[in-house]
Amino acid sequence: DDVELAEKQRRLQHLLQLYHSGLKEKGAARLGQTAEVLVERRNKDGKLLKGHTRRYERVIFSGDDSLIGSLVPVKLQNFQHETFLAELAEIKK
Repeated sequence: DDVELAEKQRRLQHLLQLYHSGLKEKGAARLGQTAEVLVERRNKDGKLLKGHTRRYERVIFSGDDSLIGSLVPVKLQNFQHETFLAELAEIKK
């Protein structure tokens, strides 16, 4: 391998920077939208519910344990660390 370790590290950091900026742009474009989430469980600290959208986007939001295992609509409000923070949207009956 002819590439210096320092150059490999520089290239890796550049790729990671591009990846994270693309994620932020995609996340920002989805803010304010409503998404359907499959609620899987509580998050690590047990305070919020955790699930994924149909696009396999990670979402956390407040809610009751009775929602675990169901599909619920949430409004996407914030995006950090590859995860949406959302609030439970009104469930239509």
